[in-house]
Amino acid sequence: MSGWCKGLLSMVRRRSTFFSPTTNATLHILADNATTTSSCETLSRYYVARCGEAFKDGRYLAIQQVGTGRYSHVWLAQDLQQDSVVALKILTTDCYGAGHDTFEIEVLKTIQWQQQQRKVQDISHVVGLEDTFQLTGPNRVHQALVMPKILGCSLHGQARRFPDRRIPVQIMKEITRQLLVRLAFLHNDCRVIHTDLHSKNICFDLRPDEVKRMAAGESADEVTPTITEEQPGNIRIIDFGVASYVDKHMTEIIQPEHLRAPEAFLGAPWGPSVDIWSLGCLVIEFVKGHVAFPGSASKKGTWTSEDDHLAQHMEVLGPMPAELLKRGTKTSQYFDEEGSLLRIPDLKLTSLERCIDGTRGILRRPHDMAAEEVPVFVDFLRGALTLDPDHRRSAKELLQHEWLRDVMSTTAADETGSDLAIRNHYDETKLEERGVESAVVTSALSEHGSKTHWTVDFFTEGGSLLTTHHVPR
Repeated sequence: MSGWCKGLLSMVRRRSTFFSPTTNATLHILADNATTTSSCETLSRYYVARCGEAFKDGRYLAIQQVGTGRYSHVWLAQDLQQDSVVALKILTTDCYGAGHDTFEIEVLKTIQWQQQQRKVQDISHVVGLEDTFQLTGPNRVHQALVMPKILGCSLHGQARRFPDRRIPVQIMKEITRQLLVRLAFLHNDCRVIHTDLHSKNICFDLRPDEVKRMAAGESADEVTPTITEEQPGNIRIIDFGVASYVDKHMTEIIQPEHLRAPEAFLGAPWGPSVDIWSLGCLVIEFVKGHVAFPGSASKKGTWTSEDDHLAQHMEVLGPMPAELLKRGTKTSQYFDEEGSLLRIPDLKLTSLERCIDGTRGILRRPHDMAAEEVPVFVDFLRGALTLDPDHRRSAKELLQHEWLRDVMSTTAADETGSDLAIRNHYDETKLEERGVESAVVTSALSEHGSKTHWTVDFFTEGGSLLTTHHVPR
């Protein structure tokens, strides 16, 4: 057994290690992590809405608050004009023109525009934007965003329903596929980098009856069905409050620390591949049931949590590439001229294979992963967790990986999600002859008979609903 494994199992090491047994509860983060401001000052930044309060000349009626973030409150609201239930996100006063400028509205409009360009529109990629307006509170003006889709619990909430918070491998394959489809759309079509991809920013669609239950007072967690291999759900990436464009960054301080890519620690140039790193860490977390790179500061102040993260990256994935170190503006804060960490020079080396396919404790291979699948899974992870972002695989490339082959062969998926399903089932020329101008996939969760189907609404050129079909996935 390697020195690293012995150290972990005997708890001799004073540093945390890859797959640390630290509880997930202490490592998962929300967008509303604590700030250093006083509670009174923090509360004054929010708009305090009331149940039954009307917004935008009476169009939207607040039903109940369903979420709180660092820069927003989210309410369930009735759209009286469209006779529908929407999500109303009211930003704090320091967004737009104050202390925390954000691209959120611009990014959501970019996403909306890109979706509208498609002959077959898949609106299930990410959270949408239906409307925006401003409202005045006691402490300046607030920007409000109207989301047309009410979402259920998050991936974090689903994981809590499984033993050891470990999601079965086959379900995680489908969730990974969906995430990659959505990231490919964001990165390639929208030129957007999420920069805050964590398990609470990945939420599940709800059916209309489940939305009605939420409007009646039940929580998102109560109404969201538990995912299964047969019904893995349809996910959306949410919360673009700290998103950046590929060619225009909002900030250089990005990502939850335990999901942060090496280039972000080092102050090196970064791009869409930081989202891929976060995805790789999340796949490990929910396939194995433990946070991949937890990192923690020394109690004696010998090293920082950032040092520990970088050490764990190198212990599992190899030396930090010299070219990446050269590009980092903060490299000298962590590394000497030889490429060794300043405060943790002695590493306990292991490998990704040992961490996935160990024989004892938290290193043990998942019981529902066959031994022959391990090298394929490890190769997938290596593509997502390549230390140098210039060589990290893109979302589109990872979608072609062998580890996802079985879910790719049974789902209607390409880089635009459900476009393939429509092309396989309908002749475009015949659709045009019938007056169909566009087709919109409104859900991947509808049930028609005993199988899961896409629900496809066909529209005329004037925007009228022509017919609705159910397309097998």
